[in-house]
Amino acid sequence: MATLNKPITRKPIPEGAVRIEGRGGVVYAEWTDGRGGKRREKIVETAKGERIEVEAARWQITFTGADGRTKRRAGFADKAATKDLARRLEDEARKRRAGLIDDAAVKLAEHARRPIAEHVVDFRERLESKGNTNTHVARTIRALEDAIERCEWGTITDIDAARLAARLAAMDSLSPRTRNSRLQAVKSFTAWLVRERRLHADPLSSLRPVRETDGRVIVRRALSAEEVDELLSYVESSGDVVRIPKRYTYKGKIRTGLRNIRIQHRALLYRLMLGSGFRVSETASLRGGDFLLDAAPPVVRVRAGYTKNRRPVEQPIRRDLADALRPLIARTGREAVVWPKLPGNLAPVVKADLRAVRARWILQTTDRAERRRRRESDFLRAVDAEGLRVDAHALRHTFCSTLARSNAPLRVAMELARHSDPKLTMKTYSHVRLIDSAGALEALGQSPILRTLSAHFPDSEGRAKAHNVSHQNTRAGMDDAQNHRKNKTQSSVSHATSDNDAKWRCPDSNRGPEVYESSA
Repeated sequence: MATLNKPITRKPIPEGAVRIEGRGGVVYAEWTDGRGGKRREKIVETAKGERIEVEAARWQITFTGADGRTKRRAGFADKAATKDLARRLEDEARKRRAGLIDDAAVKLAEHARRPIAEHVVDFRERLESKGNTNTHVARTIRALEDAIERCEWGTITDIDAARLAARLAAMDSLSPRTRNSRLQAVKSFTAWLVRERRLHADPLSSLRPVRETDGRVIVRRALSAEEVDELLSYVESSGDVVRIPKRYTYKGKIRTGLRNIRIQHRALLYRLMLGSGFRVSETASLRGGDFLLDAAPPVVRVRAGYTKNRRPVEQPIRRDLADALRPLIARTGREAVVWPKLPGNLAPVVKADLRAVRARWILQTTDRAERRRRRESDFLRAVDAEGLRVDAHALRHTFCSTLARSNAPLRVAMELARHSDPKLTMKTYSHVRLIDSAGALEALGQSPILRTLSAHFPDSEGRAKAHNVSHQNTRAGMDDAQNHRKNKTQSSVSHATSDNDAKWRCPDSNRGPEVYESSA
């Protein structure tokens, strides 16, 4: 049975209090409190001297909890309301002892009553504790808070997939990739809520990213070996300053100009990205202590907060690349960034270098016909005739394509490219050119089977190639016997053949692949 009482605390007698003697010899202290009201409390004798006994304004409930222990809980100033709360607490304790209440369900209900902003604060702390960059955390929280405001979610139980999908679809000004990134930010929040058991199920599990091919998608190409050689030769001799175009507003008009960006050791930066497949954000995070150049093989480490899958990476590199990096790393402290102030968007820098090296390559010849041919070619173009681009991420495409051309096993190429799906390695990043395909077909000509088949193909004059006479005679005898059996079988079933079967023997009935399947 729950009991109610008002806790009593003993405090020193206030200054200026007047002692008043009541009935039965009880002494009281009377004074004016800070609000101007009259207060009177009983004075008692304690080991520390005279004190007043102050009764609490709210009732306190004492009851037996679900574990059999005595519990205390603050009630209300109103005694009737406190009695109702005491009865509910006793009923809940009895149901818990009987196994009728699930603790997980109670916690879910408590989380459902909290404002969604409190969960967002906890989610931010979780992202920061995982070692994510400040930029990633800020971008994720910004996209999440924007979705919460647009969808008018007050609690986590208000999260609705249909409303979020409608709000994202209404953002026509955003590219499909940007909308997908915002969706991913909100879905990472709901997935965290499920893992933390704040939600029973993910309300956004039915949402899927939109097709990015329907919008503005950058399709990249890999650089050839000749283009890489020209690019590195130019960068090594061009200095650290790159002039890239910029747009600015002056007197209400948009103007264009040039601005200088200083990137030290840019040639080594390109060599590292071409030889390791590092992304720009991963390269910008590298410190002197991340380069283990004396290991076997040499390794470059990338911390978990800067990789795409948020896992630490130890990427092996070639020995010659390690030797080229050694003087730079020796001058860099263990905790110092190797390429400080590297811009997050390195694409303008790469494009500026490509324009400069292409102009130099065109002017290297004095022959007018050759110079015209070079101008019309796609060599070292940032955007070729097919719309394929070369930017900073194209250096990673070049690395993966080089792995594919080196006949490395698919599993090894996938590990070096740090892909979880081999299809991504081969389809997206391995840019196999037509000349590579022709070389592979020529290599198939060395197969014994294809050499045997080629003996049966007619030559350019329409005559069959030389065969062994005994082989021809043997084959002719086998053909005669086979034709005899075929004619006998056809004569026996000729009357059973229906008219509908005639169309399948028509020369045009088995049409080419362009009718039944795509040209791909």
